[in-house]
Amino acid sequence: MSDEAYIQFVTEHAGDNPERLLLSADRWPQVDVRRAARNIAARAKIRTKIPSWYAHPELEYPGSLPLEQASSEATALYKQAFVPAGARIADLTGGLGVDCWFMSRGAAEAHYCERHGELCAAARHNFKALSSSDVAADDGATQNGAISRKGSHIAVHEGDGIEWLQQQTGHFDLIYLDPARRDTNARRVYDISDCEPNLLEVKDLLLSKGRRVLAKISPMADISRTLNQFPEARELHVLAVAGEVKELLLLLEAPGEDNSDADSKNA
Repeated sequence: MSDEAYIQFVTEHAGDNPERLLLSADRWPQVDVRRAARNIAARAKIRTKIPSWYAHPELEYPGSLPLEQASSEATALYKQAFVPAGARIADLTGGLGVDCWFMSRGAAEAHYCERHGELCAAARHNFKALSSSDVAADDGATQNGAISRKGSHIAVHEGDGIEWLQQQTGHFDLIYLDPARRDTNARRVYDISDCEPNLLEVKDLLLSKGRRVLAKISPMADISRTLNQFPEARELHVLAVAGEVKELLLLLEAPGEDNSDADSKNA
C-alpha cells in the first residue's frame, strides 16, 4: 500500500484497540496491520509524552521498551540549553532518538549512535520525516541559528557509541549519553557503575573528545555519592515533570575548559 494510504489508516484508527485491529486484520488485506497496530499503540503512549511527534502519524516506533526509556518532550527540550548554536554534538546511546532530535535543533552537526539496527532504521526514517516537516513549515529557512532542515542533518551510525567515538577526530562541543539502567537479566539498576556504558570507566575518553559531556542518570542515584565520584562535574540538574523527578543530568567538563560563552548564550 502507499505511504499515504498507510498514514490515513493509522490516523483513522488512532483510537482503536491495537489487539482488536490485529484480530480483524483480514478486513484490510492491503494494509500491514501488524506494523500499523504497533505504531497506533505507541502513538497512544506518546500523545502527552512527546506531543510534537504524535502530530506525525508517519513515524515508526520499533517496540515498547525504547518508547518506555525515551525522554519526554519536556525533558528533551530542557537539554537544548546545553547546545550552543552551530555546535557539533554526538548522542552515543541514541535509542528512539527523542533527545538527539531535540538537542540537534540548534546544532550544525549531530551524530546519533545506536547498537540496534531496527532503532537505527526508525531513526533514519523519523529524522527525515521530521526534517521534511520543518522545511515545509519554514520554507527551508534557518531556525534559531540552525542549518536548513532539508534532509536531516543528523548522521545515524549503527554500532557501539563508545567504539565509534574512539575513531573520531576533532572535538565535539557536547557529547550526550543515557547509559542503560538494566542489567543482563533486564533488572533495573541505579548505581552508575552498574549501568552500560559505565561512566566511571569511559569518562576520560569522553572528556578527551568533548568539551562537555552530558549524562542522563537514574533519578534514584545518590547525588552526594555521584558528585564525589566525578570531580569533573560542573553541574547536576534535577528534572521534574508535574512534581515528579524524572531525570538527573550530570554535566562534566574537562579541567581548564572554559565554556562561559556557551553559558551566556544559553542562559
